[in-house]
Amino acid sequence: MRQGGSSERRLPLAPTRSFAGLLFVLVAIWYGASSQNNAASYLLLFALMSVFLVSIPRTLSNLGGLQATAESIKPAFAGQEVSLPLEVTNESRATRYGIALTLPD
Repeated sequence: MRQGGSSERRLPLAPTRSFAGLLFVLVAIWYGASSQNNAASYLLLFALMSVFLVSIPRTLSNLGGLQATAESIKPAFAGQEVSLPLEVTNESRATRYGIALTLPD
């Protein structure tokens, strides 16, 4: 069995392309607000930044203490169904209400 997470690494999350897109939008709004001296743009910028900054610690606290363990996949031929035994355990005292996993068709 292979462990899903490493106990030595504290922050297994890494920036994605969506994060880069968010930073681009925030910089574009900041540039537009500062060059046009537009109060509504500043309001939108600060609203987006506050949601962004609040969501980071909430995400880290929600994922803390969860451990995912996956077993190896059994060999299969093309066209056969494959199942992946996956176990997610909560090692913290905080209550987790649900985890949703969706796979594209």
